[in-house]
Amino acid sequence: MINRLRKEQRKESVQWEERMTDAKVSIAIRDLNSEASLGLSDTKSKAKNGYRTTYNVLKLLQDNKDKGVHIGERSIGSAMLACLQNGLPRAVPRLFDYMVRTGKKPSLFTLNILAASYANQRNYSRMWEIIEKMKSDKIGPNTLTYNGCIGQIYRTNPDTKICFALFKDMADSNIQPDAKSWSRLITSSSTVSQAQGCLDAMRRQMPPSYVHFNAVLSVCTRNKDALSAEQFYMAMLHSNSKDTQPNTTTYTSLMSLYKRKGDFEQVVNVYNRMKKNAVTPNTATYIVFLSSCDMMATRVTDNQRYIDVAVISFKQAITEGIDDPPLILTIGRFLRNHKRPHLLSDIRAFLEEHDIDVPRSFAYYEGAPEATLNTDP
Repeated sequence: MINRLRKEQRKESVQWEERMTDAKVSIAIRDLNSEASLGLSDTKSKAKNGYRTTYNVLKLLQDNKDKGVHIGERSIGSAMLACLQNGLPRAVPRLFDYMVRTGKKPSLFTLNILAASYANQRNYSRMWEIIEKMKSDKIGPNTLTYNGCIGQIYRTNPDTKICFALFKDMADSNIQPDAKSWSRLITSSSTVSQAQGCLDAMRRQMPPSYVHFNAVLSVCTRNKDALSAEQFYMAMLHSNSKDTQPNTTTYTSLMSLYKRKGDFEQVVNVYNRMKKNAVTPNTATYIVFLSSCDMMATRVTDNQRYIDVAVISFKQAITEGIDDPPLILTIGRFLRNHKRPHLLSDIRAFLEEHDIDVPRSFAYYEGAPEATLNTDP
């Protein structure tokens, strides 16, 4: 069902991109002084469905284009950014081509987005072409150029060599990396020792924060290196700086690491440490915890203990004010997989008792014949 949903989303994204190929291209937003007036600055954080949100933004621009409203370079660049953030990187070059065809001169802002879109698509030759053109035209690149490219690469398919090559090119161009540059470089590391080396190099330029330690923990998690992860965690815990104290992401990363190793007891141990140190869990924390319960319940015949723990932790999350749809759907999938329909009914009643809207997709897990699994809450 989920695979079918993803295929449908990809098909829709291709259809939307095809609408942006000629003079009828769906551009971006109106040429207004404030992008925020259209909510574009919050597109990524507010979007419940990235494809739909981007399509609405582009359609809004097309409508204004048809009305003869002037569309500026910054407006098209903002639409390029919306497409990149919401999973339509192939639309970015098409929007850029339209901008050039209509006589608008690209700025550093739009060229940065264009380079990042090619990084997202792993078209590294085009990415380097854009960067070199920026150098020859003396309009960049800058720190944001490299940060954007590295960020897109490690989000889609981490390529450590390319990320480190970009970082080296930034240094060779006498461009100073900032805190975000270092965190992205650390995250893109393929080994823990490589991440440690990046952290040590960073210390020679600026003090790291919890963001950078958490980046190292993410590398430890990918490599299932619990020993190194615990060492970095202890370094954070005993640090004299408030900026490097463990936070929610720290503990969630540790829990995810032990889940990957199949060590449920350590998942619980990290969760208890989190509570003891007065760090508040979030949706991701509880999803990792429920996934760990699911893993254990699948492994053993007598799995009632893990089911009970999952239900109790879910209800605790709800009472703490964590009621995001992904969490609710996670417990629904968990209970359906382990054939506990009476507990699904109990969860629905519990949510209704706390005046929480139950996602429509929850009915799919309850076995309603007319229900389908979708991404809408």
